[in-house]
Amino acid sequence: MKNLNGTAQPARCPVALALALFSVFPLNAAAQSQWGLAPATTVNATQINFAGHEWVVIGNEHKDIYTNDGAYGGGLTQPSGSVTLLLKSDGTANLEAGGGFGGVLPFRDNGNTCAGSYAGTCNTDPTEYNDSTLQNRMEEIANALPGKELGVINTRDLAPITGAYASNLADLNENDGINGAVVADQKLWALSYPEWEAVNDKGVRSYPSSWWLRSPDNIFDHLALAGRSGGDYYYYYFVDYPAFVVRPAFNLNLNPVLFTAESSRVAGAGKSAVTAGGGYQSAAQPTTGAMKFTFLDPGIATPTLTLKSTPLAFDFVGAPTGVNRYVSGFLYNSTSNAGFYAKYADTSSSSTGSFNAAGTFADGSYTLHIFSEEANGDLYSDFASPSVEFTFDVVSGSVQNLTLTTTGAARSIAD
Repeated sequence: MKNLNGTAQPARCPVALALALFSVFPLNAAAQSQWGLAPATTVNATQINFAGHEWVVIGNEHKDIYTNDGAYGGGLTQPSGSVTLLLKSDGTANLEAGGGFGGVLPFRDNGNTCAGSYAGTCNTDPTEYNDSTLQNRMEEIANALPGKELGVINTRDLAPITGAYASNLADLNENDGINGAVVADQKLWALSYPEWEAVNDKGVRSYPSSWWLRSPDNIFDHLALAGRSGGDYYYYYFVDYPAFVVRPAFNLNLNPVLFTAESSRVAGAGKSAVTAGGGYQSAAQPTTGAMKFTFLDPGIATPTLTLKSTPLAFDFVGAPTGVNRYVSGFLYNSTSNAGFYAKYADTSSSSTGSFNAAGTFADGSYTLHIFSEEANGDLYSDFASPSVEFTFDVVSGSVQNLTLTTTGAARSIAD
C-alpha cells in the first residue's frame, strides 16, 4: 500500500494508546480558521467552480482589478482576502441563455426612442447604470444563485464618474466608471471599461457573443460600451441595441474558506467523486483545471463524537440529515504540508452511526478535523460545520499522542 504522500509504506503497526472512552462536543464556530494552505490564485489562469458555473480569476491580492493594478485611480479597492471572478467562456453559446443569465438584451430599454437606425433622441441619461436593463438583470441573476454561495459574495457600491460623461476613455477610470447615481450593495456587476482593459488578456475577454460593459461612451449620451466577442477590442453602441449579452463579475470572500480541492467534470475525479468510506483523497490545490472551495457554515450542527477503544474509530450522534449530507474529515500533515479529505459516513437518512478515520499514514505530525458537511456537487461550493479537532503523530507507522484540541483554540496555516 501507499501512504498519504504517495510513497511506499510498510503495513501499519497496531496502535497502542491508553485512552478511555470519552465524548467530544461541538466546538465554537469562531475558533475555526483555514485548515489547509490559504487558496493561491493566478490572475487570468485560475478557474473556480461556484454556484453552478465556471469562473476565471481576474483580480487577487497581487492585482486589484478595481483599480487596474495601480494604472487607474479611484473607486473602491478590492476587499482584503478576496478574489474577483468573471464568468468563464466555454466556447459555446450555452452560457448566454443558461443559468438564468438571460440571452441578449439592451443596456437600457428606452422604449425605442433611439430606434430607426438607432439615431433618434434618447431619454435623459440613457447610459445611467442604475436601474438599467443590464443592472436589473444582474440583480435577477444574483437573486437566483444558491443562498449560501450568495452569502460569501462581497457587495460592492458602484460610484459614478464626475459629470455626465468623461472627456476621454481613460477618464472612465474615475470612481467605478458608470454614469448616473451610485448603485449600492451590488453582488454581481458588469465590468467597467477600465476593468475590461485591466484584464488585458484576449483569451479571457473572449466570449461566445459580445457583452455589455457598464461604462458610457465618452462623447455621445446614447452610446454604451461592450466588449467584442473575440476579446480584442470594445464597441460603443446604442443603449437600446438588443443584441449583446450579460457577463457577470463578482468579488468572492475567501476568509471563510476552510480548504481547497480539485473540481473536475471528469467522472471519478475531483472532491465530489469521493464516496463515503472510500478513504482519503489529496486536497491539494490543483495546478491545472478548476478548483472548488469548502466554506465554514456555523449554522451546520457539529456531530457529537465518542472515541471507541480502537484509536480513530468513532461513534457519532447529532449529524444533520438530508440530501448530500455527510460526516467528513480533513487531515493536515504539517510535516509534508499536505492535506487530505475523506467522507466517513453518509448521513442522508440517519443522524447516528460509526466510522474509522484511520488510514495508512506517512510519518509526521497531523491535525484531524471531523465535521458535518453539505457536499453540493462539482460546480458548487461545499459547506462544513465547525469541526472537532485532534492532533496526533505518526512514528514508524504508529499513531501516537492523540490529543483533543482545547475548545476555542484556533490554528492558522501560514501562506
